[in-house]
Amino acid sequence: AASEDGWRRGGAHEQGSSWAGALDECGRGFVEQVAALVEACNGAPPPLGPRVIGCAVRLAEALGNTGPLLEALDQELSVVSQQVERLEALYSISLERVEEVAGKVAALEARLREAAAAR
Repeated sequence: AASEDGWRRGGAHEQGSSWAGALDECGRGFVEQVAALVEACNGAPPPLGPRVIGCAVRLAEALGNTGPLLEALDQELSVVSQQVERLEALYSISLERVEEVAGKVAALEARLREAAAAR
């Protein structure tokens, strides 16, 4: 339960990210499995029980690191999304300008032909 609270304090749950609910569920399932392992290790030979619990603790630490990593990924994706929006706006403006210039080119070519024919 301590590891579950640890990754929640990391901000992943509070961000409301799309992955936060899945991470919560994963954490709850993990804590339940660790509790079952601890119970199972009570009857295990002495060298096996502490090793299994030690592995579970290391896995809990890895799970605890997942929240901040996903939060950082969300921040990076947000920056990229903002950049894409700016590029889309620039593309839209550029496209309008190209169409405007293309229309002027056609009109200028027509005037050039008229002037050449008038000579």
